[in-house]
Amino acid sequence: MTQPDVGSNMPRGAHTVANAIKGLDCTAIVGLACAQAWMTVRWFPLMDDPSVQGEASEWLMALSCLIAMGTLVACAFLAKMIDDSVHGRTWKTIVLVWSLAGTLVVACGSMFSQAPAWILGAGVITGVGSGLLLLSWVVVCVRSGSVMNISLAFLLSSLLLSLVSEFSHFIESTPVVDVGLGVLLALTASLLLFAKKERGGRFENYSVKEINKSLYRFLVKLCIGAFLVGLANELVRFIYSGGPVLFFRGGSLYWIVVLVLAVVNLGIALQLRSRQSSGFYFICRGAIVLCVVSALLFPYVGASSSLLFSFNTSGRQCLQLLIWIIVFMLCQKHRLSPTSLFGATCSVWYFGSFVGILLHRMSIAFGLSSNGFAIEFVSVSAVLLLVLAFVFLFSERDSDFVFGRGGDSVVRTKAFRKGCDRLAREGHLTKRESEVLTLLAKGASVSHIEEKLFISSSTVATHMKHIYQKLNVHSRKELYDLVERSSEMYAIGSVDEIDSVTRVDNR
Repeated sequence: MTQPDVGSNMPRGAHTVANAIKGLDCTAIVGLACAQAWMTVRWFPLMDDPSVQGEASEWLMALSCLIAMGTLVACAFLAKMIDDSVHGRTWKTIVLVWSLAGTLVVACGSMFSQAPAWILGAGVITGVGSGLLLLSWVVVCVRSGSVMNISLAFLLSSLLLSLVSEFSHFIESTPVVDVGLGVLLALTASLLLFAKKERGGRFENYSVKEINKSLYRFLVKLCIGAFLVGLANELVRFIYSGGPVLFFRGGSLYWIVVLVLAVVNLGIALQLRSRQSSGFYFICRGAIVLCVVSALLFPYVGASSSLLFSFNTSGRQCLQLLIWIIVFMLCQKHRLSPTSLFGATCSVWYFGSFVGILLHRMSIAFGLSSNGFAIEFVSVSAVLLLVLAFVFLFSERDSDFVFGRGGDSVVRTKAFRKGCDRLAREGHLTKRESEVLTLLAKGASVSHIEEKLFISSSTVATHMKHIYQKLNVHSRKELYDLVERSSEMYAIGSVDEIDSVTRVDNR
């Protein structure tokens, strides 16, 4: 009988459409969507008062980005404690208070806009609120087990913002209406957290020394890419003369963003079905093209072009979504803490935005903001940053590593064998049990194991029972998942690196 193929028979439950649909969580989708929409809507009151616009609002947003970055970094360092408490009522109450306070303090801008104390206080409150709210929902979505929860949340968030955009054409925007929208979204996102119960497996908080060298290098590249995207995004936002918040409030072309994200969601569903990494790779390239083309054309078509800004926003949303998907995949495949990984990647994104705002303020201070050459220079700079981000974030090898089976077949086979050997050592399996484990992990049937090892079916059943007990699993699916996680740490490097890691394990 032909031996089953490792790659074709080992189930990839987290990467199939059936499992993705089964794991869909409407509460998580709506909660994360409302949290993302709130991140934009909370600034609307600033646009109702000319005294708050300009320098004061930009410094407020810069400080908010800096505080959000600091909040996420602190959460990353305290990941073990936060992962254990994120589903507790105390944590959810804290998130509710901070997010509501972040909405209301912005509404006070008309009274205290010129006071440095207000800018400082509002920056701290909005920064902490946004960091905690986003982090909470990302942890929920990662533990839900379906990447479609995140992608559909992005789509729903863009749909909500487009509805707000259309809504502003029929009802005059006033501070009361804007604050009401902000409070509604903050309350919805926060209260839905109380409806969530802990779901999914636990994730580990590895130290730097415990992370495979190739995985560590990829995490560094991921953070650099997130920083570059955040910086390029902020530069383009300030090229647009209408102002980003004004675009969200009155830009009927925001439906373009909804359409692009709908296509991306369809692409992700097809990707999950095909189990190939190329789908994500091409989605990324499409997002980069949208951002690059719109950034290059801004100086020539006109900085007030809402059409170009809508395409740029679509590309930025796609890039941010793909970064979050990478976080999801890494957490699922390597059992990394979502608090640690999201805290690190999102904090550098915020830092990129902070640097972008500072550069914009410096251009104004030196009188370069209205200079045609300066606008062209910023446009080209944004394009170069996006190209660099593409190199850091989405090389095809990295895409295979994160999304697909990827890699050379020799490396994959060797990684599978080493993963099984490691489980055999840790579970103190006998030699015969180790052989049965390897065949089970390949998807072999009981009859095939009988023929392969020349043993009876009752002996196979006994060995399977002992293996399940020693490895603390209760079904073959759980065994598949365990072997997959054990193999993945070896599957991301070269054959030589696999051998070196194995030698360390054997010490």
